[in-house]
Amino acid sequence: MVRLMRTGLIAISLLLLAPSARAANLETGGTNYAAYDLGRYATDPTAANWTFKDSDQGSIRMVLAAYDLHPDVVQNQLQAICRAGQKKIGLPVWFYHTGGAGGSIDSTGGVMQARDQNNTKNVVSLIANLKNDQGASCFNEIQFRFVPLSQVNPTTWSSWNESLYNENKSFIFTARDLVLSTVAASSLKVYFDLGTEQGGVDTGQNSPYLERLWQDYTTRFGTADTYGYSIAWDPGRFKKLMAVYDRVGKRPTQHAVDLYDPNNQGIKPQLEALYTEMQQTGETGTPILIQETYFNDQKAFSEITETALKLTMNIRTIMQWQVTRSDFFRADGEFRHFSTVKPDYLYFASHPSDLNADGKVD
Repeated sequence: MVRLMRTGLIAISLLLLAPSARAANLETGGTNYAAYDLGRYATDPTAANWTFKDSDQGSIRMVLAAYDLHPDVVQNQLQAICRAGQKKIGLPVWFYHTGGAGGSIDSTGGVMQARDQNNTKNVVSLIANLKNDQGASCFNEIQFRFVPLSQVNPTTWSSWNESLYNENKSFIFTARDLVLSTVAASSLKVYFDLGTEQGGVDTGQNSPYLERLWQDYTTRFGTADTYGYSIAWDPGRFKKLMAVYDRVGKRPTQHAVDLYDPNNQGIKPQLEALYTEMQQTGETGTPILIQETYFNDQKAFSEITETALKLTMNIRTIMQWQVTRSDFFRADGEFRHFSTVKPDYLYFASHPSDLNADGKVD
């Protein structure tokens, strides 16, 4: 979803032709910037090409895990994202005991290894300090998103694993400190997703894991820099997550939801169902971060903003994932994960070139 030029004129015109779909208080969002080079997977998205080896020039290159291989590419792509008008960057952090496998970050011992620490510091520093053509800061926010995989993912635990819990907690806490120390001299806001798409999931040991981590994190750091756990929308998950927070005795000040439409039934009914659960839990006024949706998708934008306006939902901002609606699935039926590294973005309340917000490019 990393772009090479400004948003195209067609995307601009589509946006400006639909002023009724705009939400006046919508902050400009951006991209979950996970990969900077899709390698062979870009044109042949098969399981065989889902590879991350440093030595393989045709492998997928992840932003954090492989930044040091091509730092110039990452900088150029972030500059293009900036020129497209985006203001926020999501950084997914897949972690587990990698055993040297590429793509993810090794969390063995509860701390990033030296290479991963350096890559993370360099990427976060670049985002914090990059300037646009007028000399102003490109970005105002990072969402740093923890994604436990394999043996460290609590949804896979058949019984509670105190050792792995403590290791995950240490990994999250030390990564948090690394990120915040890197941006300390900047005005960049950072929000932490303590468990990407783990919100409301109750398989394995996930529910006690979420409760324990929420207790430990908020006791030490409070709630100001986290929205808890993002939700991959499914009916009932929002209410289940609120119950987790309530067992601890505190809720976050915003919530994050991922919205796609794999069954072609629309995003609108999903938002309506979410709003119903927010009503049932007393959360209707709480800001919602659309943490993921399709890349540069006018239909998704219209459904989200029109439904939000109708229901008076407080949608804070919209973040896109590096996959288009048409490329959501591979030929084998599996989720494709990524299909683009372009910089396009159309989820604006009004386009940056519409300076007086009259629906026309100035």
